[in-house]
Amino acid sequence: MPGIVGIISDRPAAECESLVGTMVASMKHEPFYVSGVHSVPEMGVYAGWTALKDSSAVNQPFFNQKRDIILVLAGECF
Repeated sequence: MPGIVGIISDRPAAECESLVGTMVASMKHEPFYVSGVHSVPEMGVYAGWTALKDSSAVNQPFFNQKRDIILVLAGECF
């Protein structure tokens, strides 16, 4: 099922990225799902997602023009 996961932590980046990867893998149980991970270690923010292969959600994360706001979402925007 498509979804999002995340961690906000001051733990080491490699540890958090590994945990997010494990969480994403637990949601990706069909071959038609795609997934991704985005990390901002200097802020301690780590996010991951799964999405249907042909959906607009596969282009995550979404940035504003200045790239100072990032959006990760579950589901579709209509």
